[in-house]
Amino acid sequence: MLVHSSKCVSCVQTTQKYQTNILVTRKRVDSNDTKERKQTKRSFFEKLLKFTGKVLLFALFQTLASKQTKRKVTYITIGSFLFQGPRQMIIEATWRPLLFVTLAPPFIRSTHPGLYRTWQFWSRVIPIYIGYKITQKEVQTLPEEEKKLLWEKRHEWGSEKVYKLCTELRGFYLKDGQFLGTRADFMPAAWIRRLKTLQDEVPPVPFQDIQHTIETSLEKPIEELFEWIDPIPLASATIAQVHCARLRTNGQLVAVKAQYADQERLCKLDLSNLSRLALFLQRHDLKFDLVSIVEEFQYQIPLEFDFEREARMMRQISNNLSRAGILPQRVVIPQVAQNLVSRKVLVMNFIQGVKIDRLVNESFPNINRNSILENIAMAYGHMLLIDGLFHADPHPGNLIFLEDGRIGIFDFGQVKEIEDDLRIRLCELFEALAQDDVNNTANAFSSLGIQVEQSEHSEQLLFLYAIGLFDTCALPPDVEINPFSEASPLKTSRVRCFPSQLFMILRAMQLLRALTSALGCNFSFARVFASFATAGKCIRRVSSDSLLIESSDS
Repeated sequence: MLVHSSKCVSCVQTTQKYQTNILVTRKRVDSNDTKERKQTKRSFFEKLLKFTGKVLLFALFQTLASKQTKRKVTYITIGSFLFQGPRQMIIEATWRPLLFVTLAPPFIRSTHPGLYRTWQFWSRVIPIYIGYKITQKEVQTLPEEEKKLLWEKRHEWGSEKVYKLCTELRGFYLKDGQFLGTRADFMPAAWIRRLKTLQDEVPPVPFQDIQHTIETSLEKPIEELFEWIDPIPLASATIAQVHCARLRTNGQLVAVKAQYADQERLCKLDLSNLSRLALFLQRHDLKFDLVSIVEEFQYQIPLEFDFEREARMMRQISNNLSRAGILPQRVVIPQVAQNLVSRKVLVMNFIQGVKIDRLVNESFPNINRNSILENIAMAYGHMLLIDGLFHADPHPGNLIFLEDGRIGIFDFGQVKEIEDDLRIRLCELFEALAQDDVNNTANAFSSLGIQVEQSEHSEQLLFLYAIGLFDTCALPPDVEINPFSEASPLKTSRVRCFPSQLFMILRAMQLLRALTSALGCNFSFARVFASFATAGKCIRRVSSDSLLIESSDS
């Protein structure tokens, strides 16, 4: 049988093409299978990594987050495993911002502690400010009774917020809270009740930290210094804690004041934040030169961290008052223990007494409150107007009264020296105030450099300002120094400039006014100051270092 050659060639070619197509198809199938296997493996690893990441993040959340956040994270994590598709996308969209909110603060705290503290401050202050602004708007159309109730609720809320800010952040905010807690003459009652506990009931730091400070500062083990030391503090204040102890050398009972670690840096940062807040409030709410006040604190506060300076000031003021016959007849000041002073630790003799703020809430029938105020006024009149060197922090936590009626004065960290020209101008002011001389008081008040927006009755206005800021007697019934009251002169005549060197004097006088008001006395410190003012105008200090004085020819 014969086969046509052309047909054979065609068949062979067709067969080869068919075989080639089969091979290509197999390769494609094999390639697709390989891709699918790779994709399956990749998908498996992606899911494994995703699952592992969620587990790790969940563990991290449980470590860093609060209890409330932990519960939310647990629910979201379970939901992300149970649900697929759009629901899972919604859950993961919730996860990411929660992740940022929870993890960002600890990260910032560890890498930028200053920025973290600033954020902590403003995240607390802004809600308080907004809350009070909302209440101001709400009460405008309400009747008087409802208005009062709404303000009481707001003050209870605000006082708790401020208390937490002071105790959790501590630093200089704690000192501000202490000052506000003494101002019963114009702060809301709810704020006074809450913030007055900051005087000496501040949550203490662990004793181990205090022991480390004592041993490193005095360069001796604590057992070599004291027979015993009470780990429970007598008082916890802004920058330091005070513990009772007995000296090993002579058995004397002493008070040991030890500084908190890292407080100096925190206070400087806090003052920077408060400077911004003061500028904002000065522009929008309070008609008073708040910025100058913060500037004075920025100068004064670093001095408070030097306990060696504090010891020198205690000795100097003790010597000054002793020469005048005021110490120990009217007041007492602790004596510094020899060779037990460093920049961060101060040991002094222990003085037993009763906190002066107990007079406010308890009955002491044998105590003459006016006599107590007179003793304090005698000491401050001499310090301010004769010596030009005074204790600038007379809040109730720093004052005690003894059984014999004398007053104990503590904490000389804030001691202010007054320039001689300013001291003489203060003498003129207090002399005019004691005589109720409106014209001379107004002139002396202006000579201090305080600038007030003028009104129709400018002399009378300056006279009221002088009484409200620098004396402690009761103001006329229709006048208040409360900056939030409609009866305050600050509402009509703004204090445009208040010299920074006057602020510590103002602070001391306002603390004394608050004490006078709390004791229920109508007592004028200016009248007690009058004799010191008359004498003070006729003397000049020979040296600002030695603080010696000599009679002038005038």
